Amino acid sequence: MTHARLAFLAGLAAASSLGCGGSAGAPPRANFRLPSSIAVFHGVTVQDGTGKMPYLAVANAGRNDLTLVNAANDIVLDAPVLLRPLAIDFPNRPALLAAAPLGDGEGGLQKPDLLVGVAAGTSVLQLVQTWERTNAVDADPVNGQAVDLGADVLHIVAMPPDPLSPGTARLAVAVAGEKLAVVGYKRGPDGLSVVKDAAFGTNGIIVHGLGFEPADLAVVPGDVQHVYAATLDPIGSPAVQGVAEIDISAPAEPWPVRGLDARGPTRLVAAARLQERRNDLPVPGDPGALDFGPGAFNGQPVVTRIYAVLDEGGCGTDRRIDCGIVMLDPAKTPVPPDDNIPDDWAGWMPYRAPIELRFRPLVLAVSGPPALAPSDWTFGAGFMRLVLGTTATVATTAVGAVAEEDGLIYFLDLGRFKLTSTTLPPVSVFTAVTPPQAANRIVIADPSTQVPAPADTAASFIQVTPGYAQDEQWTASFQGALPGLQNRPAEAGLFAPGQPWLAIQYGDGTPGDTGRTLGQVAKIFHPDLGVRVGDIVTIQVDSFQVGGATPASCVGLAPPGTPTALQDSVAHEFETEITQLLPPSDATPGGAVVLQVRTKSADELEPNQPALPPEWDACFTALVDALPVKGLMVTFDAGRFLLTGNLIGYAGRPQIGSEHVLRYKADPSEVGLPAFMYQDEDALDASCPLADWDGVWPLPPAEAGFPTCGGAGCDRDLCEQLVLARKVRRRYHLAEDCGTPPDATCASRYAGLTFPIVNGPALRFELAHEIVAGALTSALRRSVVGDATDGMTLRFSTGAGVVPLVVNAGGPTTQANFAIPFDRSAPPIGDSYSGYRFYVSYPGGQVADVSPSLNPVASNTVR
Repeated sequence: MTHARLAFLAGLAAASSLGCGGSAGAPPRANFRLPSSIAVFHGVTVQDGTGKMPYLAVANAGRNDLTLVNAANDIVLDAPVLLRPLAIDFPNRPALLAAAPLGDGEGGLQKPDLLVGVAAGTSVLQLVQTWERTNAVDADPVNGQAVDLGADVLHIVAMPPDPLSPGTARLAVAVAGEKLAVVGYKRGPDGLSVVKDAAFGTNGIIVHGLGFEPADLAVVPGDVQHVYAATLDPIGSPAVQGVAEIDISAPAEPWPVRGLDARGPTRLVAAARLQERRNDLPVPGDPGALDFGPGAFNGQPVVTRIYAVLDEGGCGTDRRIDCGIVMLDPAKTPVPPDDNIPDDWAGWMPYRAPIELRFRPLVLAVSGPPALAPSDWTFGAGFMRLVLGTTATVATTAVGAVAEEDGLIYFLDLGRFKLTSTTLPPVSVFTAVTPPQAANRIVIADPSTQVPAPADTAASFIQVTPGYAQDEQWTASFQGALPGLQNRPAEAGLFAPGQPWLAIQYGDGTPGDTGRTLGQVAKIFHPDLGVRVGDIVTIQVDSFQVGGATPASCVGLAPPGTPTALQDSVAHEFETEITQLLPPSDATPGGAVVLQVRTKSADELEPNQPALPPEWDACFTALVDALPVKGLMVTFDAGRFLLTGNLIGYAGRPQIGSEHVLRYKADPSEVGLPAFMYQDEDALDASCPLADWDGVWPLPPAEAGFPTCGGAGCDRDLCEQLVLARKVRRRYHLAEDCGTPPDATCASRYAGLTFPIVNGPALRFELAHEIVAGALTSALRRSVVGDATDGMTLRFSTGAGVVPLVVNAGGPTTQANFAIPFDRSAPPIGDSYSGYRFYVSYPGGQVADVSPSLNPVASNTVR
């Protein structure tokens, strides 16, 4: 796939000059200057008049020229005077390059390819004369062979050669104004040159409107009819979010467009035709763990797949799909609410989970099998060698490369639709036990006996499942603070006699009035924050001001667990209890809660509750008398037990003596589990429009009904189930199956697991309340996090067990901006050992040439 994006102009050119091994000496420096784009083409140069070699053309926006690099060995071509690299003048800051074969090569060798460039902020495709040793640039759209599209060029992709029209080439070009142009070229009358195909469209151009702005373009190998566009905009009617399939074969305007529903907007796209390995369709005699036998994919159909990076603004654990790389099937014709994502292999989710990435992806490229199999490779054509480290190699049918914001390049095994990893052992769990000096603490229990597990065996009683488990730091606590609701500014008004409402927000004017300017609003009515009736709202005494001072009757208490010696030196507070959740309104756009004075003391589970602390009662009475009040500083705490994750936030309410299970979907075969389970998210979503609320108020008319959630038509408990279901979705697919009988090496990597084991839970554990012998009380007490004797907070961590294969080619300070595949095994180079490659460019003027087909993974850099 050859495509270009203005969004990544800063370093694309560098990719073409990467130094990959193969030359006898060190290649000359390219001295790229603000590289902006790159393309691979066959043609002649001043140093090679035979036209037998492919070249990388690198656009230097900071030097107004193109640098040429020999793609066979990544050696930068010298100018005739040998004072600098060979350069082709290209005025006005070259921004985009694109190349395309014309499909009329002879004797296995290509004739000169089409190569065009675009200057920054212009609408003209300038033609580079690849058939002339001078490689002059034709920039004249009137008397020459340049093409003026009439609007700024945004992205370019070369269409595959049309076998029915040899000697022609087509470029699909996204231009400003939500339009797509298709530009035609053909072989000139001399049999070598390339000229505009004036008979195509209007003087070589067809331009139609799209109704959306493409963010990236891609084509499927061999498909001359369709262009696929990633976009942030809704596509078609009824509108879907995902990737647009554009039929450029239709003569009439506009181009026919079909939206491939990806459940969210997209910003990068690539495509492939391949065979896939299904983990529930093992191949007889294939051990699966280390390699595939010849023809291991045979019997699986060849399918077309579109791969798209989901835009982070429309994906995540709070959206219809998690972030990552989603696979789309153009052959799937879904009926809403279905989508174009292939089904989950195990039938557990309503769609296949995206490939989870570690950081934000910057560039994406996909390669099919090389033309020639590696000389030391035992598998036939159509397979690709993918090295998983120093000891393991697998065969696959398509490979992707993704450069992310951490500066690393990751590889995708698309034959299995997974991140390529060096190993996939059973997930490990490590626990951080509460301080041993704590007399009153919560610990992990043995679920068969409910007896507290010893510290050295507690990990064995925390269950996770490969495919669902994640790298996460968990905190189980008694009356712990709800995520995101600690030390927040709030205001209160009168809801009913003796009952204040409280909302997390801050603004001018009087609380409760409409038309005010508000800030720091928290959508506390959203189930993602986990606020429930019975939870605690702790108010700092010092923030409760009436006439510039705290009412004299409101003294409050030190936080629970404060050592006696520090009672008078810490900030005091008072506790209230939530009796009702109020939906958003003009006065409280994030929703509000109704409060009463706390009904329980710090000894939460004592059979005979002591009297309510009078200090809390006095402060609550003063608050009611002073309403409305603003400038309060509050913290929302769980009424009982709470589970949170450092990454996923709110994760539910565990209970002593019963398992806490985070599972995407309840398994009917399991018995004795709580009824509060997490079901099919699409079914839940139909009953809970609240889950997709972004916090914006007022709501559009179509969503105006959801503030009544909790009443008819919207069960807020179901909303919380949906929120949690999304957080514990499948995170990756297990493609390995150890076979029957199991392969010993494979089985050793998955000790204790029976395959296929592909379904949750993401996390399962049980809490116990432990009282150290001789303690003065058996009550569950709140404690201050960080106190040396704190026993009511338990922390543990889980690991996904995925160790990705990565290459550090640029480093985190030089973010990649473009990537393209290149097959060095194809004629005329014919280097079967080097095989398929990925060029990844960086704006600092360097390019990485990497290939996961070699051991160790090839990684060379040219600057």
